Amino acid sequence: MDMNRRASLWRARWERLRVLTRKVGRQSDITFQELVKRNCHLLPGAEYSLIFEEARQATSLEDDNRNQTRKFLRQAGLYHCLRSALGSGLEGDFAECGSFRGQAAYLIARLMELHNRSGELHIFDSFAGLSQFVKADNVGLQRDKQQTDRMRAHFAFPEEVLCRNLARFDIIRVHAGWIPERFPEVADRRFALTHIDVDLYEPTLQSLRFFYPRTVPGGWLIVDDYNSVSFPGAKAAVDEFLKDETPCCALPQQVGAFLIRK
Repeated sequence: MDMNRRASLWRARWERLRVLTRKVGRQSDITFQELVKRNCHLLPGAEYSLIFEEARQATSLEDDNRNQTRKFLRQAGLYHCLRSALGSGLEGDFAECGSFRGQAAYLIARLMELHNRSGELHIFDSFAGLSQFVKADNVGLQRDKQQTDRMRAHFAFPEEVLCRNLARFDIIRVHAGWIPERFPEVADRRFALTHIDVDLYEPTLQSLRFFYPRTVPGGWLIVDDYNSVSFPGAKAAVDEFLKDETPCCALPQQVGAFLIRK
């Protein structure tokens, strides 16, 4: 099957999934507790639930329950991609672009530890907040520069606190700076999985374009904020990236993230 045909089929599948999701949402409501009961990997005592709670305790005790509930559902996709990469014995390091308090990085490092996985986890973060907003980051929204500056500042987090949150792991390498300034330091590496949580159009697209060619076959890239109402630039970046690339799998999650498998 040629590349253009393959890309067309994937885009048709995305659209069917979006339509189905909208229909299901109109037909019935489901509580968080009901959702957990119907998915064995979300149940209390399941590996994912235990590691998520461990990561929350280590990094994000000050976060509110509403945001942690969203993270719990969204990072389940990251967890399954990690299990796939680790279980299939993929070579390469791991990376995270945008770490904030380090909760997702803790999840990645903990699973690497449980699987006795060699290699390093490279974290890229400015620690000064979000990058500059561009036009794609405000599509459909009415907010001024004062509002976006407040949003940028909200995500500033001290590098030393992140390092303390993740101190139990000796596989972590922190690269402080605006994306993509520090990317050249790992230009010769190969990656099994990259988690991208930088919210905005330009750093998301730059991260995808840098890490995808360096991802081993069968490896994963996860974009956290795809379909986020507050950060439309993340979706725009993924859609722009996929105009030029045709991965073997590319699927949106119902709770916002986007999964790409090379």
